[in-house]
Amino acid sequence: MDFTVLILMSQTSARLSRSNIMHEKIQDVMNTAWKNYKDYRRSGDMRQYTKQMSALVEKYKDNPLLLQFAENMAITYAPVINAMAEEKRNEQ
Repeated sequence: MDFTVLILMSQTSARLSRSNIMHEKIQDVMNTAWKNYKDYRRSGDMRQYTKQMSALVEKYKDNPLLLQFAENMAITYAPVINAMAEEKRNEQ
């Protein structure tokens, strides 16, 4: 096999690997945020929810793209969680 073909195959494989790794990390952010939401629905514990979401953001602090994605997921869930907390307070 030609050396150039081997290099191109290696580069393609590396791109696919990076793409798969990024996919897995994005999936982790989304699944963790969903789990945290479900935990909050079950427990109603805002401190626990905040701690879990902070841990998710902290997990990706060394990757600016994934950090921003995790922060945006936390921001996206915030109005929903806050509305649920307000509803719970009003029921008491």
